[in-house]
Amino acid sequence: MTTEINEVARLRAEIDAVHRREALALEYGQRVQTALAANAIIGTWNWHPLRDRFTVDENFAHSFGVDPNLVHQDLTLDQVLATVHPEDRPGLDEAIEATVARGGAYAHQYRVRRADGVYHWIEANGRVDFGPDGQPNSFPGILIDVEAKRSLEEERD
Repeated sequence: MTTEINEVARLRAEIDAVHRREALALEYGQRVQTALAANAIIGTWNWHPLRDRFTVDENFAHSFGVDPNLVHQDLTLDQVLATVHPEDRPGLDEAIEATVARGGAYAHQYRVRRADGVYHWIEANGRVDFGPDGQPNSFPGILIDVEAKRSLEEERD
């Protein structure tokens, strides 16, 4: 009887934890949608490092100069980073590699060539999460347009 009571209590605790995670995910999703609507975020992505598959939204495709027809397909890291300014690519590669190795938060600024052929400064913010096996499971993130901020900093300097 005590074992059954303990098992029921454990299951209820797990269900409560799942409900809390779902509520947090819903709140996070609403925040992202609000930020997207305010043009604070110019794109979102999720990368699965072990499979090297990116899913991106249309805003991301526009910001990276990626063919919008590819939005509903899985992209590779090389496809996504093809429009990164050549001078910024080595530092970006190092930042991605370090974040995938250690997990946790990621933030990096670099230039990407948009469909109009002009390079623009963006900041990518994300987080690498590990699965139960200790491997990098997902790397979701957002893009922020920092072109105006960088231009002001250059003028000031």
